[in-house]
Amino acid sequence: YAPNTVYQQAWQAWFDTFRALYVKQCAATGHVLAGLQLGFGFDDAVYQAPNTLLAQTCGYPLLKKWATTHRPIAVPTFAIEGCKGAQYSSWFIARREASETSLADFAGKAVGISGHGSNSGMNVLRHAVAMLRPKAQNERPFFVKQIITGGHALSMQAVAKGEVGVAAIDAVSYAYTLKLQPALATQLKVIGQSVYTMGLPFIMANKQPLDILDGEKVLVVLMDQAVQQMPSAARNLLKLNGFAAVEMKDYLSIADLEQQAIDAGYPKLQ
Repeated sequence: YAPNTVYQQAWQAWFDTFRALYVKQCAATGHVLAGLQLGFGFDDAVYQAPNTLLAQTCGYPLLKKWATTHRPIAVPTFAIEGCKGAQYSSWFIARREASETSLADFAGKAVGISGHGSNSGMNVLRHAVAMLRPKAQNERPFFVKQIITGGHALSMQAVAKGEVGVAAIDAVSYAYTLKLQPALATQLKVIGQSVYTMGLPFIMANKQPLDILDGEKVLVVLMDQAVQQMPSAARNLLKLNGFAAVEMKDYLSIADLEQQAIDAGYPKLQ
């Protein structure tokens, strides 16, 4: 969420607290723990590295890319509008001065997406568009063109500049980006909201043993305890409530949205 130094520092504060709890737990069970570090990046090699304990991903690539090699462990929960417990939604946004007031009004306009592998930036938007029209109409493109921006903040900027008419931004990224770039608040407006889906999970490789912690539940407890014990300023900046345990079945609704779009004759965002 919002790869900016301020937010990275806040996540580092959570991680430092978590690491201390983790080391203490390991010591209590008589295990020696190698150094644990926090990294920011999306290189597939990191997810596959044997020394990676946890890595955060989107629910869509969890199902598409990591389902056979990884399992979801926990998801952060936020005190942010558009989030509901362990679930989150996306805001459909447009320029403040745009005459369009709903997603349906953007037929024939340009759309910006963070990437084709994004649940919040593409999958929920595809589903919303698919539900707007009869199946026969869904065989035709809804948008005149599609621009891949590479990130939610970049999508927000593209909308503000008029490069695209509409985009879908997850609620957490939207709140964080407006905090970092307050001028965008006067340039953008929300014209709709997606359905809720499970939030971005922290995942673990299936081959990663957890015997030193006596199972995954202990790990989730430590992650949640770290939120409560981390510096309050960092916790308040992140608007982080805690962590909730999740399972693979919790993310099947994301696949259901894709299937509903396919059944409606709209298999890809266009």
